[in-house]
Amino acid sequence: MTGMTFRDSDRASTRRRALPFVFGVAVVLQVLLAVWGSREPVLLIGGIVFAIVLCLSLANTFAGLIAILLFQIRILQGSSEIGIDELAYAALFAATFGGWLLRHGLSSEFRRLRSSPLTVPLLAFFVVCAVSIIPSLVNGYSPLWWFRDLVRFSTFLLIFPVATVARSRKRAAVLVTCFLAVVLYYGIDAFMTYRSMLEAAKHLWQMQWQRAPSHEVLPMTTLVIALAVFLRTRSSRAMIASLCVVLISLVPLAVSLSRGFWAASGLAILILLLVSRPAARRVVGLAVTTTVGALIAGYMAFGWRFAGVIESLTERFSSIASPLAALSIQERLAESSAQLELIAENPIIGHGLGATLSYMSPIESQLITSTYSHNAYLFLIFKLGIAGLVAFLAFYVRGVLRVRAAARRSGSTFERTLMLGSLSLLIVFLPLSITSPQFYAKTSVLVIALMFGMAEAIVGRSGSESAEPAPRAQGDRAAASAVPEGGPREHRSADGPAEAS
Repeated sequence: MTGMTFRDSDRASTRRRALPFVFGVAVVLQVLLAVWGSREPVLLIGGIVFAIVLCLSLANTFAGLIAILLFQIRILQGSSEIGIDELAYAALFAATFGGWLLRHGLSSEFRRLRSSPLTVPLLAFFVVCAVSIIPSLVNGYSPLWWFRDLVRFSTFLLIFPVATVARSRKRAAVLVTCFLAVVLYYGIDAFMTYRSMLEAAKHLWQMQWQRAPSHEVLPMTTLVIALAVFLRTRSSRAMIASLCVVLISLVPLAVSLSRGFWAASGLAILILLLVSRPAARRVVGLAVTTTVGALIAGYMAFGWRFAGVIESLTERFSSIASPLAALSIQERLAESSAQLELIAENPIIGHGLGATLSYMSPIESQLITSTYSHNAYLFLIFKLGIAGLVAFLAFYVRGVLRVRAAARRSGSTFERTLMLGSLSLLIVFLPLSITSPQFYAKTSVLVIALMFGMAEAIVGRSGSESAEPAPRAQGDRAAASAVPEGGPREHRSADGPAEAS
């Protein structure tokens, strides 16, 4: 009977691997048919490459997650319309998550994730998102814009594939490396943009408005986590590497001229110091080394203009003392006022994903219509009602508690440090979301999904590692008699650790 069980398990494993292959072939044929009639060779080659990437994402979740992370270089460019990049990302996400679901839908790993504290509130939130298409259509909004907002939130579903893949520490390290590559790309882009704008600046007041968009949450994330590594590691190589990441992260964060993210980064570092309790000598050494390194690197990068850069950054930061005088704050107040009026019309279920709001802009002095909102709390109530806000906060708070549990249970110093840095950031996202959309922005949703997924993997791994071993002696002899000749077989999935049957 045991042999029959193994054969049945082999057949089931083969079927689980065959399904993604069949779907992958169908996707490849669909993409090729879509671009076959094109006379542009670039589009045809791009379609073929993208079809291959989709097939790989279906067949292997690890490859799909790498593709999703690296695809952020395209999808984070930002647009006010529904572009081909966003549709391609939706297809890539569906292929990766769908392939993972086909392979793991009946596995013990899936059953473990199904019982996770994150699952029920996240599914409840997506039920609210799905139902919101009704008020969205009733109010005359486009279903395409509903779909676009849904794609943003659907990134949270990556928690489960990440939790499966990150059970392997090596694969978790590869995902972190891919994320660092994206941050490095945008950091270099922000630095080059800022430097080119400074070349045209002749006065200090011009320097103060040379702002380079840099997706601030990305360098903020690497800055806080790299600081955590520097404060806790005992390896000199890890200290040097983390210090380099700190300096690289400071550049795009500084030239973004985002006072909110500056203040949030400072608060996150303060929370990190409270939860990690590093030695005072290490903190002083970090402060001195970072300051000296930033001054040397800044002078080498900007030359004689560096003094003006420091002065403009200092004046920009000092304006935090009078926030209401800033036009950006007035813009957010006007936006929030318009949202509150719309919320009063339908506070329970909201206006649906894809809904738009209009307000008179103090900066542009004209009426602006947008699906975007800086206040994430008002955004959720406006589009999904109080029910959507409660469901999301229940999911988010459970995720923060999961990260804290991972920081306590992990036996790895690096993983514990990673979770402590993540915990500091996730706490800061709560006040930051009043003026910055951390609950649904493309960058922050990806960061949150990675943090929650890593935490889920660490908690699951620590649970399996702490399980008591089976008794030896008589228990081993009894177990050996039940095992067929040749020992237990392993069924190794394409993107997870081996499962003994």
